[in-house]
Amino acid sequence: MSGWAGRYLLKSAAAAALGLTVTWTAAGCAKNRSAEVKRTIRIGVVVYDQYDTFISELMECFTAVINEKINESGRSIILEVMDAAGSQSTQNDEVKLLIEKGCDVICVNLVDRTEPTTITDLAEKNEVPIVFFNRELVEEDLERWDHLYYVGADAAESITETGSASMSFWKARPDIRMQSSEPNIRSML
Repeated sequence: MSGWAGRYLLKSAAAAALGLTVTWTAAGCAKNRSAEVKRTIRIGVVVYDQYDTFISELMECFTAVINEKINESGRSIILEVMDAAGSQSTQNDEVKLLIEKGCDVICVNLVDRTEPTTITDLAEKNEVPIVFFNRELVEEDLERWDHLYYVGADAAESITETGSASMSFWKARPDIRMQSSEPNIRSML
């Protein structure tokens, strides 16, 4: 995904998280939250690996959007970012901790897109909306509760676009030889 697409993705995630938080807290829907609009909004973010170049760029963009929203809204926004370091178990514990700290919404870049159950159960039990980003969940998992959201590209569409762009590049530059150490990829080249 190109830089502009990544920035767009995280700006969308940030906007969704902020919009959900304001709506959620203003409506008094969240557990133990008053119906009045909060002056301080707590947003938790859990990434699968903070050292992934793409994710670290997305988080820089997310932080920039949060700072813009602080200036625009005059509200205090507390952003807490945690790194699962590639462990789904760690990520589950981090989401639990962010809920215990009183986050109004949690944005999650899942370690394993097929294992969101612990996170979604915690969120529903504590009435904290979750915005999943970058890694598309299985559709049935998103349908488990009304306050689970996904911001990102359609995975199948992304693969098709990446393949198409690669083929166009390869056809335009026949002087460049593609190589891969993967046996299945080598046979296709």
